[in-house]
Amino acid sequence: MAMHPDNFFAIWTNAPLVESETNVSSALLSKEFCNWVKDTLASGLDPEIGEFPINIYIFDFFSKVAGENGMLMSQYAISNSDSHPNSLATEVVAPQFVNEIFDAAIAYEQYDPSTKLLSVNVLIEGLYTGNGTLKRALDETGFQFETGIADLVTIELHNASDYSTIEYVANSVELSVSGNALAVIPSTFNGTYYITVKHRNSLETTSAIPVSFSGQAIYYSFDLPVDVYGGNLLPTSDGRFVIFSGDVNQDGLIDTADFSPIDNDASNFATGYLQTDVTCDGIIDTGDMTIVNNNAGSFISAETP
Repeated sequence: MAMHPDNFFAIWTNAPLVESETNVSSALLSKEFCNWVKDTLASGLDPEIGEFPINIYIFDFFSKVAGENGMLMSQYAISNSDSHPNSLATEVVAPQFVNEIFDAAIAYEQYDPSTKLLSVNVLIEGLYTGNGTLKRALDETGFQFETGIADLVTIELHNASDYSTIEYVANSVELSVSGNALAVIPSTFNGTYYITVKHRNSLETTSAIPVSFSGQAIYYSFDLPVDVYGGNLLPTSDGRFVIFSGDVNQDGLIDTADFSPIDNDASNFATGYLQTDVTCDGIIDTGDMTIVNNNAGSFISAETP
């Protein structure tokens, strides 16, 4: 595939098995392998394989339907004895596949040797609708962004030895409804960097370790607590993990200081694409207050190196 740079290829990780067709050790081994494919191989970090071809995109099917134990979640299986994904799995995964591959293909089409592509996967509490999908942010008249785009994020690269030093910032990066964000990075960045993702009213979240930028394409997923510094993710009822929403004033804390502007806007019946709209539905109301109250009550704050 690397010998055919005019073509773009998509590869996906294998499907997990139901409990009756595997065992704990095998399931966890499959999970470990798929994590290696996604986080090590695709990022060009494998010492033997080295740089990963930029015209190949790896779609992590496994993690989208597997539970923490590495087994196929029951809601996505034909039956307890049949590991074939069912129609719900198709309904959930197919749109994510289309969105991720489409975004990656367009990015490759625009590829410039003087740049690198950073692909980040992240789900946000206030936007999350379930099954690995984000809703599209609204303003007072409708969708704020074009079809397939949930919202915008900022991606920062921080010095691996001194986190307080920001080496590069990619602003207004489009975040797809499948949680994928693609940023163009100058090719001069060849070291290792902490990756921090910021969203307008969510808690900044940082990679667990510095990530190598030695290759032309870099992939990083904030899918699991182990991927995030301090394990700072919120578990959802469907087995996914999301970054905490509610840091309205972007001070790294979710507390009463975030509640006050929401309360003021709600009292004034404010609508639109606003910082105080934590649920991103274009309306400032009790739904936004609830998220802040819950996270403030748990003393949630940013975790950074």
